[in-house]
Amino acid sequence: MLDTDRILSVYAERVAATVPHLPGGEITREDLPGLYKRVARTCGVKVERVREMVEVAHG
Repeated sequence: MLDTDRILSVYAERVAATVPHLPGGEITREDLPGLYKRVARTCGVKVERVREMVEVAHG
C-alpha cells in the first residue's frame, strides 16, 4: 500500500472511531492536531505529512 493510501486509511479509521464520542459528532479544528499526531505515530511519518495528505484529499 502506498504511503498516501495508508495515511488516508488510518485517518479514516481514526475519524470513524472518534466521531461517535464528540459533541455534535463532528471533528473540529481543535481535534485535528491530536488526530494527525495519532495517525503519524501509527504510520511512522511526520505529522506534517499527515496534514498535507488529509488536506489534499479532503480539501
